[in-house]
Amino acid sequence: MERFNKTFSKLASEYNVEGHKPSQTDIVRDFIKFVQKKIGFKRSPPIKLSRDKKRVHELKSMACVAFDGEKASHIWIYIDNRNTADVLRSIAHELVHVKQKEALKGSREIDGSTGSEEENEANSVAGSMLRLYGQAKPEIYD
Repeated sequence: MERFNKTFSKLASEYNVEGHKPSQTDIVRDFIKFVQKKIGFKRSPPIKLSRDKKRVHELKSMACVAFDGEKASHIWIYIDNRNTADVLRSIAHELVHVKQKEALKGSREIDGSTGSEEENEANSVAGSMLRLYGQAKPEIYD
């Protein structure tokens, strides 16, 4: 019986069987695909989920995107003691910055300072993405 339960659990997570609660990793992967489709780019840079509190203090932020020239090299997201919805909002916010950088085509850097046009747009779009996704997947608020 135990072997059956393990097998069923694995299949349930792969196929999202009713009654099975998806892991945070499953939700993050699904959300990234959702945002990519909504804001219109093919591939996101690697996303590093971290518990490094020291980096939060250094950055004075829970997330950031690192660029290598015109391309995003990776997105860094702090996840410890955060609600899944808050982590997803941070991911969407940084993905919007990736899209903004693509649109600028090297003409200038993104202004991520508080109150800037690009920062306000990233906040607004990320909030909208989260609300749309949350309507279909309310478990993100658990």
